[in-house]
Amino acid sequence: MNKDLTLQEILSNPAFAEWAKGADSTRVNEFNKMLEQRPELLDTALEVRQILDGLEFQSEELTTQQIQALWATIDARTNRKHRILSMPAYRWAAVFLLAAALGLLYFLTPERPVQYTTLKGETLQIELADGSSITLNQESTLEVSPTSRQRPKREIHLRGEAFFEISSLVSGKEKVPFLVHTDQAVIQVTGTAFNVNTRRKGTRVVLQEGAVQVHARGQDTITMEPGQMATVSGHHIHIQAVNPQLYASWVGGKWVFQNQSFQDISRFLSQQEGLHLTMPDSLYAKHFTATVPAGNVGLLLSLISETFDLGFTQENDSIWLHGKAHDPL
Repeated sequence: MNKDLTLQEILSNPAFAEWAKGADSTRVNEFNKMLEQRPELLDTALEVRQILDGLEFQSEELTTQQIQALWATIDARTNRKHRILSMPAYRWAAVFLLAAALGLLYFLTPERPVQYTTLKGETLQIELADGSSITLNQESTLEVSPTSRQRPKREIHLRGEAFFEISSLVSGKEKVPFLVHTDQAVIQVTGTAFNVNTRRKGTRVVLQEGAVQVHARGQDTITMEPGQMATVSGHHIHIQAVNPQLYASWVGGKWVFQNQSFQDISRFLSQQEGLHLTMPDSLYAKHFTATVPAGNVGLLLSLISETFDLGFTQENDSIWLHGKAHDPL
């Protein structure tokens, strides 16, 4: 069989670059079916993919010398009979145009992370290629690292707050990990639903379902269970029981308090809004149910005041709940 024609047929297929990168698409599936029907092309395709895996280029555009080196390597590995140095100038131009047209430049160029940013008052729904879903809260930034056949690990970098619903993904016999990086911690999951918040000092992870490992950027590592919140501060991780639905309710644009204790409400406002709530001791034994728009602290305080016949005073980040006839200051 003519090796030149075999190689040309492979490289001229628009799906080859995606197939060589290990992508998952309709075109790649069609390319695999073509290889099944044309087994004589398989060895050459595998050789070229292996060559591309081992090549490293520092710039986004290939130079003539790099194209020559690429073709020479392919020539040697696929046992072509004609020496590459005998190729006339017009053949070099054809090789370069072919490489560009085929997406080999795209293959050899490292993919960049994709960044998402939200402004005050807006949220963003992000669907990943693996079926995972991420809801990014207001004033937050999320960076999604690219994945490939050589680097199947899924990685996210977060500043702010996001709710994750992660699909389980298997490569070979191994589950592909999903890592969420913050300034203070690394959260590792395989398939689960959880909330991550880095707005205040430290990182807070609330697990709704599944299991995650939280690694402090120091020594501590813990495995969480549903209904727990892990707070990472410095090298240490503190675990406490919470209502995970409350911490994820912002995804629907609301805060949903369902028979919450005032200790829970105080902790929630502290962690979500940076507010310090002071209240009469009698409130610690009481519970509160209400739904308010996410972030509407004023409406929440008004509902609490009406329900328990209290007044409230706010000064900067401090809030006092008190009897209406008393001055908290």
